[in-house]
Amino acid sequence: MKIVISTHKGVLYDDVVEYFVIKNDEGEFAILKDHTPVISVISSGYVKIVRESNINYYYVLINALLEFSNNNATILAQEAINGETLEKAKKELERVRTERIEQIKRSSTDYTKLEQDLRKNIRASKAGRL
Repeated sequence: MKIVISTHKGVLYDDVVEYFVIKNDEGEFAILKDHTPVISVISSGYVKIVRESNINYYYVLINALLEFSNNNATILAQEAINGETLEKAKKELERVRTERIEQIKRSSTDYTKLEQDLRKNIRASKAGRL
C-alpha cells in the first residue's frame, strides 16, 4: 500500500509501506493492507511507518487529516517533522518551533519605540505650530 505525507511546503514522504500506525487524540490504530476506508483528524500526534525491511520512520504531526481508501493513504498536515525515532522527531519539532519563534522575534518591529521616535521628531520639528 502507498502513503503520501504532505504539508504546505510539499510532499515529505511518498512510498510503498507494509503498514503504518497513527496516534491521535483518541489513541493509536494501525492501518494494514485492505483496511476499511478511514478518515481521521490528528490535531497532535504521529505516524509510524513500517516498511518491508522493518525500517521505521516517524513523523510528528500537527493539525493533520488522514484519508485512507483503496490501499492509498494521504496525510495532509500543517506541520510534519520526521525522525528515525519518535523521540528524535519530537526533539526536531521542538527545535524547529523554537527557531521560528526566535526568527519572528528578530523580525518583529517594535512599534512602541517607533511611535516614541515619531512623537519626539514631531515635537522637535515644531510641526503644526505657527
